[in-house]
Amino acid sequence: MSSRSVVVGIALAVVSVAPLSGVAHAQDLNCQDFRFQEDAQTVFDLDRTDPHGLDEDQGPDDGIA
Repeated sequence: MSSRSVVVGIALAVVSVAPLSGVAHAQDLNCQDFRFQEDAQTVFDLDRTDPHGLDEDQGPDDGIA
């Protein structure tokens, strides 16, 4: 088998698996998933881009879940 075939095979394997990366760890959290505000705040503080929308109260984003 030529090295070109091996490289093409590896590239195809990576391209076919790449779209699935992160799917197993995806979670959509909201305020009802937390018993205490402090728990929601901890998750919010881990990623301030707020992918879960924990800082979605009315008004400007204040950094408080």
